[in-house]
Amino acid sequence: MGVETLFKPFESENMHAVYEQARRAEPVFFCEELNCYVVTKHEDVLSVFSDPETYSAVNSQSPIRPFTERVSNILKQGNFTREPTQANTDPPKHSRIREISSGFLNARQYIALKPEIVRLTREALGSIQHKGRVDFVKEVTYELPAKVLFLLLGAPESDAFKIKQWADNRFNMVWGVLDEESEVAAAHALVDYWNYCKALVAAREKTPGDDYASYLLAARGGDDTKLTMNEIHSLIHGVMLAGHETTTNAAGGLILSLLQNPEQWRRLIANPGLIPNAVEEGLRYCPPLITWRRRANCDTSIRGVKIPKGANRS
Repeated sequence: MGVETLFKPFESENMHAVYEQARRAEPVFFCEELNCYVVTKHEDVLSVFSDPETYSAVNSQSPIRPFTERVSNILKQGNFTREPTQANTDPPKHSRIREISSGFLNARQYIALKPEIVRLTREALGSIQHKGRVDFVKEVTYELPAKVLFLLLGAPESDAFKIKQWADNRFNMVWGVLDEESEVAAAHALVDYWNYCKALVAAREKTPGDDYASYLLAARGGDDTKLTMNEIHSLIHGVMLAGHETTTNAAGGLILSLLQNPEQWRRLIANPGLIPNAVEEGLRYCPPLITWRRRANCDTSIRGVKIPKGANRS
């Protein structure tokens, strides 16, 4: 049985075993359900990501299955005008926006926030200290990354759960398979979230602060050639979703893996100096994302598999 038959893109059971078999026997294969060529070997993925001229990022956040007319109308009527800005754009637009955003979203900024990040983390862990049994994701890793991100965005901590729900809706719409009513409900929620982002930017126009939206507005300086208002709304929309979801997944996956391997857990308790390496290994062993997409700008091939212009890669 070929890998393309064993591969179930919307199921996690046996996922790693199938990928392992694919890397050995069929590292590049076509998946009809996704309408994508699946690339499984590390060096091939790096090669694709390092070649934007051959492989475009324009489809990286497109829905796996196109929105229905009903959903598209909800978004249109709700003035949902989010546009590609960073992860789903190519140069020169990508380069222009990245150069501006990196002036705020960088290591210096994160280091300056370390005391507040430590405070939020200790508060989250303190809340479970005397509980005999807890859902660690629900109690710690679900909202905590969003609260940390809000230090950059200027959003109130009390909105963390609401925004996490909006994020879940958005990711399910793009990478999931929803029934019609669930997709309609998610579309309405997406419009609500878009309006939330626009309101946050509008508030910073009136009262600037030291947050990301204020920085983007200052960088724009009223000049659409630098940044448009819709690009700013789209940037806030994007980072307020992607800026925490992967962290929630990575932290939850690492804790689960450690609990499934108690000898490794005991090693960390005995030697906390191993924690940085454990985090790195967790990102390799149970990554928060297992797929990202590109589109071929021209006829090409990977490991002898011919990929036509316009084809998708996952």
